[in-house]
Amino acid sequence: MVDRRAAPPPRTLVREVLGGQVENGAHAVLLGCFVDVAVKRNEQSGLWARGLFVDDTGAVQFWLFPRAFMRTDRKCLDGATQVVVNARVSVSDSLTALLVNQVSRSESAHA
Repeated sequence: MVDRRAAPPPRTLVREVLGGQVENGAHAVLLGCFVDVAVKRNEQSGLWARGLFVDDTGAVQFWLFPRAFMRTDRKCLDGATQVVVNARVSVSDSLTALLVNQVSRSESAHA
């Protein structure tokens, strides 16, 4: 019997998100890095960030809201650190973006 909990989740490519292969509201796991990051402060909820998430297939806008931002190592936002993100895909007529729930350093970045 195979323990499915031990298997890593399938990775989604930015190209698939932008190409409409990932539905609005779906959760996705992506490997890449953050670039053009702008950190903002909301007086009520705290720090949050926005910018581009980039992999070898493209770039998509992202939002990292305060609760997830608090759990994220700021070094992960430097543009040079490869990370794994767990995000919800948000698709509208004018924009496709990732709403990032969790960020962790990629194990392959340390190999």
